[in-house]
Formats: sequence, C-alpha cells, structure tokens
Amino acid sequence: MSDFQSFIQTDAAINPGNSGGALVDMSGRLVGINTAIFSRSGGSNGIGFAIPANLARVVAEAGAAGRALERPWIGARLQDVSTALADSLGMEYPNGAMVSSVLEGSAGGRAGLVAGDVILEVNGRMIEDEGAFGYRMATLSVGGVATFGILRRGAPMELTVELEAQPPGVDTDTILIAGSTRFAGAHVATLTPYWAQRFELSEQGGGVLIVDVERGSRAGRMGLRAGDVILRLNRIELDSARLFEQVALSGARRWEIEMRRGQRVIRSFTSG
Repeated sequence: MSDFQSFIQTDAAINPGNSGGALVDMSGRLVGINTAIFSRSGGSNGIGFAIPANLARVVAEAGAAGRALERPWIGARLQDVSTALADSLGMEYPNGAMVSSVLEGSAGGRAGLVAGDVILEVNGRMIEDEGAFGYRMATLSVGGVATFGILRRGAPMELTVELEAQPPGVDTDTILIAGSTRFAGAHVATLTPYWAQRFELSEQGGGVLIVDVERGSRAGRMGLRAGDVILRLNRIELDSARLFEQVALSGARRWEIEMRRGQRVIRSFTSG
C-alpha cells in the first residue's frame, strides 16, 4: 500500500506548516487530519492530503493507552485479481485480493483461509485490490476479530479472523541483488521461521534463502533456484540477506559457494 493510497485528497486550503488540523464534512463530522499540500506556488492553493480519521483513530488510541502501534497480521500473501484471473473465477470484473499462500498456524490459516480464496470484503467494506485490503487492516486494532467476505470456487462465504500482531521472528522482507555481480537477479531473504515454513525448510544451519530468481538473469544462468539456501559465500558464514548482498557486491573475481538444496549440501566454484 503506497503512502498516497491511504490519503484523502481534498481541495480545502492547507497552508504550509499548519498540518494537524481537522478536515470535516458539511455536518461537522471529522473526516481526516490535514497533513500535506502539493502546491506549485508554495501557497495554500493546490492539492491537499489528509490522513483518514479511522486510521488516525487507531494511532491515537494506541498512544492514549501507552502501547506501541501494532498492525494486524493474518499470515497470508495476497495479490491483485487480474482480468484473466477474474474470468477464470467467473467474476464479472476484477475485484478483491486473491490469497496466494497462507502460513500454517497463522491467524488466517486458523480461520480457514486457503490459497485461491478472493477476499472481497472486510467487515462489510468492499476490497478493490491488495492495497485496499492493507488499508482496511491498518484501521483495525490488534485483539479483536474481523469478518472476511470471500469467494471460494465461485461460492461466497464468510470467515471470522482473529486480529493479532505479527509474531516475533517473522521477517518477510526480500532483497533483489542487482548490478554486475554473478548473483544479479536473485531475490534473497534472511532464513526466518516465516520463510522456513513457507518453503518447508529446516532453520538449522542458518543461511540465506533464494526466494526467487528472475528469468534470464545471471543468477538464473548460474543455476540458482528458489528454495536454495546459501550457507557460505567465499567462506563467509551468512546470517542475513543484507550480509549476502554486501558480499555479493564486493567485486570478487572467484566465488566459493556452499549451499543447501533439499537434503544435499553443495559446494561449487565459479568465476565472477
């Protein structure tokens, strides 16, 4: 979800420096908190942006309670519904967020969410795409429940999902290796419990996971595959994706690679 997607656009005058004021409707109800303005002249005429009131409320409630702001985490990876997907699912038009995978034991998994489900509503609010789902979840508080309206194999149904914080150790960040290195085109991640469960791997021995390899890339031509775990690179023991990136971009002319693929540990040598 981009920053601009979660803003309300308004033509109300916002002077530079007076962010934090209320944006209200004709009945005096709070709609948002004025935050920024895009102005060519530097004055108050331009396009204003306000944080939606329901998003600001979650932040304010967390602050008033003296607790850290936590976003609900359901443990599912989502994608937008393309026209082709909508046609294959018998939908009238592309809409909703499709579940591509669910982490076992997560809130989404316990609620019965499965790959292939299309989330169409959250608490009765329509979900247009993956970004809209992220925004709706950001307006909800950890500790409650949410009702998901979904489409499963053409049939509508509802699921009740517990809203819980992301558990410790769950790291879904990936790094794309770029540049002229031999590993360019590889998407890598630190091997955390999240990724270990997703790829059905053992965390023992540590290492860095190859999450994806771009077609035609140097990493792909070298033979790297999604699911490979790089244990050592030029005899440097790897414990994070960031360290892997640093070593991969070091400009070495010769590479000594130790990796785990399935049940095998493979050692190989290649030039830069």
